[in-house]
Amino acid sequence: MEKSISFLRKENPKTTLLFNDWNFKVMIDQSPSPTSIYSDDGKMVYCNEAYINLWEIEKKELRDYKKNYNLLYDSNFIEYRSDIRKVVEKGKPLKRSPKKMIVATKPDKEIYVAATFYPVIQKGDNTNEIMLIQENVGPLLYTNAELRKKIKEVTVLNDALDASSIIIEFDREGVITRANEHFHHVSKYSKEDIGRITMVELRSGNMECSFYTELDNTINSGKIWKGEMENRTKTGLIYWTDTTIVPLKNTNGKPISFLTISSNINERKIAEQEIKKLNEKLEKEVVKRTEDINRAIAELEAFSYSVSHDLRAPLRAITGFAGLLNEEYSAVLNHEAKRYLSIIQNGTKQMSQLIDDLLQFSRVGRAELQKNIFDPSQFINELIKKERGNCTKETVFTIGDLPPIYGDSNMLNLVFSNLILNAIKFSKEAANPRISIGFLVLNGVDTYFVKDNGVGFDMRYSDKLFKVFQRLHSTQEFEGTGVGLAIVARIVQKHGGKVWGESHPGTETAFYFNLPNKKEDE
Repeated sequence: MEKSISFLRKENPKTTLLFNDWNFKVMIDQSPSPTSIYSDDGKMVYCNEAYINLWEIEKKELRDYKKNYNLLYDSNFIEYRSDIRKVVEKGKPLKRSPKKMIVATKPDKEIYVAATFYPVIQKGDNTNEIMLIQENVGPLLYTNAELRKKIKEVTVLNDALDASSIIIEFDREGVITRANEHFHHVSKYSKEDIGRITMVELRSGNMECSFYTELDNTINSGKIWKGEMENRTKTGLIYWTDTTIVPLKNTNGKPISFLTISSNINERKIAEQEIKKLNEKLEKEVVKRTEDINRAIAELEAFSYSVSHDLRAPLRAITGFAGLLNEEYSAVLNHEAKRYLSIIQNGTKQMSQLIDDLLQFSRVGRAELQKNIFDPSQFINELIKKERGNCTKETVFTIGDLPPIYGDSNMLNLVFSNLILNAIKFSKEAANPRISIGFLVLNGVDTYFVKDNGVGFDMRYSDKLFKVFQRLHSTQEFEGTGVGLAIVARIVQKHGGKVWGESHPGTETAFYFNLPNKKEDE
C-alpha cells in the first residue's frame, strides 16, 4: 500500500490534507521557493531544486550533503533550535523574520533569508517531519532600502522646494487648480481661493500685453517658458518672481495643464532698482567730475605754459647778465665777486633743469599710454655709448639678456635712462665703478633692474626715494633736482607695475621694477 503523508495548516492545526508521496514530491519540486523536509531529529529527508540553488550545493556533492547535514546543528538556525522543537512537539507552524545567514558551501558569502517551519503529519496527530520553506529576501531588502532612500531624498527635495519656491498648477483657461503653502504665504491668497482665481489676477498690470502674448504662445505650443514676472498680491502689493512654466501634456502631446515654479526675487529687484538709481547718480557725478578734471587739466596746462615761458625769461636774463658781467668786467672783479657770479649761474642752471623736470613729471601724469612690445636693449646701448664719455673713471657696464617689454616705449626708455644716469652719477666716486642692467624672475614676476657699486643710500629713508624733491644726498655732493626717481615711479605705476630700491652702500645699490605682461594687462 502506498504511504500517504499530509502537512498541518497554520489556520487549523487539526486539519490534514492527504497527498501520496509522488504528488507531494511533485508539488515541492515545482515550488519556486527553496523547500526542504527534515526528520524530527533534524536530518534532511528531501529538498527541491530551488533549495539546492539557494545554498549553492553541487549535484555531485548532494548525497554527502544530505547524509551529513543536520538542521538542528546548523549555526544559521541556533537561535531557532528551541522553536523547531516546539514545532515538532505542538504541531504548529513557525514563521521567522529575515536574518543574515552564511552559505555553508561558501563560508565567505552571506545572504538574507526568511524561514517558515511547517509540521508534517504521517501517522495520527504525531509530527514526524518538518518542512522548511525559505526565501532569499536580500534583493528585496536592498530594493526596499533603495526605495526608502529615494523616498527620503524626494521628501527632502519636496520640502526644500516647497520652502523656497512658489508652485502653481493652472488649467488651459488659466484657473489655478493647485498651489503650495509658499504661494499662499507670498501672494496672500487663501486655500479657499484656489479654483476661483486665475493667473490673470496675479498680474501687476505694469507689464506690456506683448509679454503675456509671447508667454501664452510659448506654453500653448508645448514649450517651456522662462522669465521674470511682476506680480500683485491679493492685498495689492507688488512682488517679482523668476518663473518657469512647464506644460503638462496628454498622451497625444497636447498641453492639458501647466506647472509654474517660481522664486521670489523681490529683494533682488529692489536692489537692482537701487543700483540703477545709484548708477544714474554716479553717471551724473562722473560727468561732473570729468568736467572738473578737464577744467583742472586745462588750468594745469596753462600753468605749465606759464612755467615754461614766463619763468624761463627772467632765468635767461639772469644767466645772460651774469655771463656779461663775467666777460666784460672780469678784470676789475675780485675772486669773491667771480665766485658770486658762478653761484648765480649755477643756481639759474639748476632752476632751469628743475623746471624741465617738473614739466616732464606733469606730462607723464597726463599722457595716454601708447603700448606696444619693444626691445629696450638698443636704447640702453645707445645711452651708454653716449654717456661713457662723461664718466670721470673707466666704468664697467654689463647688460644682461633683456626680454621684450610690453608698454609705452618712450616712457619706459625714460625709466631706464633715469636709473642708468643715477647709477653713473652715484658711482663716480667708486674706485672701480660697475653698473649692470639685467632681468630676473622674482616671485614669479618678470623684473628688470639697474645696479651699481656707488655710495648708495640709507635704507631707513627708502620711503622718500620716489617722492618729488626728496633727496638723500645734498646738491653739494651730487647735482640733481630730486624729481628723476619720482618720474620713474609715476611711469611704472601708470603701467600697473611696482618699483623699489635696495642698497648696501659702497657694495651694491639696486633699483628694481616690474610690469604686467601683455596677457595680464588685457
